Amino acid sequence: MKRILFIPHHPLYKGLKFRLAEMARYMPGGFEAYLLNWTASVDRSLFGRISVVLRDLLRPFRLRQAGPWKIIEIPLMHRPLALAGVFNAAMLLPAIRKLKIDCVVNGSYYLFSFKPGRTFKYIVDIADLPASPDSGAFESFIERAVKREVRCADAVTVSSSVLADHMKEYYGAKRVEFLPNGSDLQRFRAVSEEVKNELLGRLGLKGRWVIGYIGYLGPWVDVAFMVRVFSEVKKDMPEAVLLFVGSGPDIEKYRLSYSDKDIIFLGSVPPENIEKYFCACDVGILPNTKSLFQDMAFHIKIIEFAAARKPVISSDLKEVKRMGISCVTALPLKETLWTEALKRVKAMTWGPALDNTLDKYDWRAICGRLARLAENDGA
Repeated sequence: MKRILFIPHHPLYKGLKFRLAEMARYMPGGFEAYLLNWTASVDRSLFGRISVVLRDLLRPFRLRQAGPWKIIEIPLMHRPLALAGVFNAAMLLPAIRKLKIDCVVNGSYYLFSFKPGRTFKYIVDIADLPASPDSGAFESFIERAVKREVRCADAVTVSSSVLADHMKEYYGAKRVEFLPNGSDLQRFRAVSEEVKNELLGRLGLKGRWVIGYIGYLGPWVDVAFMVRVFSEVKKDMPEAVLLFVGSGPDIEKYRLSYSDKDIIFLGSVPPENIEKYFCACDVGILPNTKSLFQDMAFHIKIIEFAAARKPVISSDLKEVKRMGISCVTALPLKETLWTEALKRVKAMTWGPALDNTLDKYDWRAICGRLARLAENDGA
């Protein structure tokens, strides 16, 4: 049996789903998967940061089971970054040898720096644009770390096809494999009408046509634009409601600014129940402003809306357009275009052929491709 170790870009935290942790969960038979974990730094106070740093630095090596994961914990250095990569790799190598790991997938390329001459296959995973060109000192450090690890790696996996192009052109990566972010599609398809209607009733939305955004409400989400579009849609569809599900720094400001009873900012919900909220919507939206980062990102919420058998209206981001999913309409952020598109999709019907086009985005299919890459030179 092959043994594979995942070093995620972020440690496990409160049931949130992270790319490499999900891959560790869904690796196929024939692989024994391990997940490195450390402390999630969520307390930004000086005391909180120091506490996390000391806790991880002084912890002993430990192997434990946590839910579906075989967790490895090691002494780990957070700062200074110039030393952390070498120190952390040195701490991890004895565990790699002891457990006879065949392949390491590293998503924290600046916290772990591996040298040539390894006994295991080394894959660097890039989940997002690593750094914006011509940025500050921190992002310059990240750029150097990525270039160093890419040169050392046997292969690079990326979450979007646009990002694959960037890794080849900007970072000189020679072997790049596009492994999209995925989802457990069956979890979305298994949500019953009864479960969906119970949630709609609890939210006071039964009989309404729900336009939904689900995810973190960062500054890249053009909420003001969407509210203007919604005011036009309401003229012809008075039963429409605009629902935002997810946390963000400006939630309270939005609630005060847009006090219409049909514009709802629900805030965060338990991640283990998130599929119910996708199914409760009638159409999904992704009104993200264009940027280099947004163009290169793989927006998993599009797959999740489609898995829930919902049409999606998105801004015309490069990766969204490349996905080419027939239930997704990608448009510039122009009010007239979005208003008309929302009116059109209300009449859309779902066919089995649409389900089949999504199968490649199921974590099991994605991990099957990673298994082939980890086992040999073919993906």
